[in-house]
Amino acid sequence: MSEEVAEFLKEFYPGLYGKMASEAFIREPAKYNTKVLGRQVVKGVMCYEDTSFNDVSIKLLAGDLQSLRRLIEPVKPCRLSIKVPESLSDYVNNLSTIGFKLIAKDYSNSLNEYLLVLSYSGDTHG
Repeated sequence: MSEEVAEFLKEFYPGLYGKMASEAFIREPAKYNTKVLGRQVVKGVMCYEDTSFNDVSIKLLAGDLQSLRRLIEPVKPCRLSIKVPESLSDYVNNLSTIGFKLIAKDYSNSLNEYLLVLSYSGDTHG
């Protein structure tokens, strides 16, 4: 299943970020807790790390809006955060519709662009 997840990530995220996400998943698939939606075909993926009692750092979150909601539901009401390349504006907009808000920016030398730090504040559209 690791190869299918890696391919899904590569196709979901365009450009260099997708390639890096896919390669990172292949290199260390068990590094983070991972939830995958779909049995025959991957529909959504979340890789995350519990950083403290109430914080969950999401490393990868990919899928359509319905899949994203299903993936984050089990970890709420923990505080969730994720870093997303600024160039993925459509993806950032999708995350904002399910309750993620911009809290900071970090520059990524490996991607040569800013990463937006988003924090989950609650589902805004039911």
